[in-house]
Amino acid sequence: SGDLKLGDNVLFMMSMCQADQGDYSTARATLDTLFTQKSTGRLMSDMARARRAHLTTPEISVAGTLTNSEYEIEFAGIKRDLHPHYLESYKIIADVQLADGRYPEAIQKYQEAIDSHEKSLRRRTYGDAENHYVTLSRTQQHYNDSLVGLASASFLRHKQHGDTSQITDLDQCIKTIHKLLQQLELSPSVLRKAHLLLGDVHYVRADYYNGNRSQKDQAVANYEAVIRTYRIVATEYPKLDNSRNSNLAQTYLALDMPYEAISILDEQKKQILVGQASHRGLHQYELDLTNRMLGAVHRRLKNYTEAIASYRLVQDDEFRTEVQSSIKNLQKLEALGN
Repeated sequence: SGDLKLGDNVLFMMSMCQADQGDYSTARATLDTLFTQKSTGRLMSDMARARRAHLTTPEISVAGTLTNSEYEIEFAGIKRDLHPHYLESYKIIADVQLADGRYPEAIQKYQEAIDSHEKSLRRRTYGDAENHYVTLSRTQQHYNDSLVGLASASFLRHKQHGDTSQITDLDQCIKTIHKLLQQLELSPSVLRKAHLLLGDVHYVRADYYNGNRSQKDQAVANYEAVIRTYRIVATEYPKLDNSRNSNLAQTYLALDMPYEAISILDEQKKQILVGQASHRGLHQYELDLTNRMLGAVHRRLKNYTEAIASYRLVQDDEFRTEVQSSIKNLQKLEALGN
């Protein structure tokens, strides 16, 4: 008989197929049947409870809240040491905590998921083939996702604290992403997340080092890493969002490469205007930020006419006083021929 029975496996696999087809209510009902049967082994019963609770998380169902998800209530009732198959369970709890902004707790759970996977690989305690319903590929996917989650939680905890004197979380984030990039079977979505996050972290680190003259070399190294990483995303995956595109332009400016920055901002402006052709006012704030930055770059290059033209396109009231003052100063400089 054992802890996992063949009939139990069939019901569990049925629930997974039903969930994959989007029939979550039927999948939950199948799992209810599984873990309420007296004949169901303890391990499978707990697994069914955890899986059913996963189908109630905010990712899948709008019912409930992040802080009081049924998943956490169900999982808290499982008191014994977790089987290696519970890698997914650790990860899902961490996902909930990450989405809820509880970064220290998320970091702990992601680390437990990672440790569980690595320990199971060392001990090879996956059970016999008949009962091994979680494929190695699926387990690797959860492991990769947990590494992404750990890196994200570390980065967000640093941003939440806002303490620029401490970069431990950033270093941990970079270390985790490099570990991730060495893994097998990385999906395009995971690779994109990893490179975006790596670029974000290097951008923040570069800003930190840039404030200290004795660490200029480290700042430059991180700025170059931003360009290298964001360019991978820009050429191999869906384009960068406007915020990261602006960060890339700022990076080129920090490296004294203004014309590269202008090229990026001009292209971003073009893309926003294309979107506004069918949706009036779409991303107007981002367009104002882009024109404002273009004005500043042209001013730096003493292209006063182009700078004034860019500033005049800024519409948001938030920048009105600043822009009008800049235009007046630029007109004076233009008149003087400076």
